[in-house]
Amino acid sequence: MANRELWERLLVEMARHASVTPTLVRGHAGHELNERADALAQFAAATGDASAPPPDAPRPGDQMGFD
Repeated sequence: MANRELWERLLVEMARHASVTPTLVRGHAGHELNERADALAQFAAATGDASAPPPDAPRPGDQMGFD
């Protein structure tokens, strides 16, 4: 199990605080800027170049509606 020690600590704390209810929260999947950040991160990981976005990446202002 990944992060077993963290899960064990979480279970101890949840036992102490019975009113706590865990809720699964999905990331920002489908969020336009998060998708861009993901594409940039994947590009940097694949190429080792984190200094520039891929050539086909839209400019940040384009996605946010700024001119």
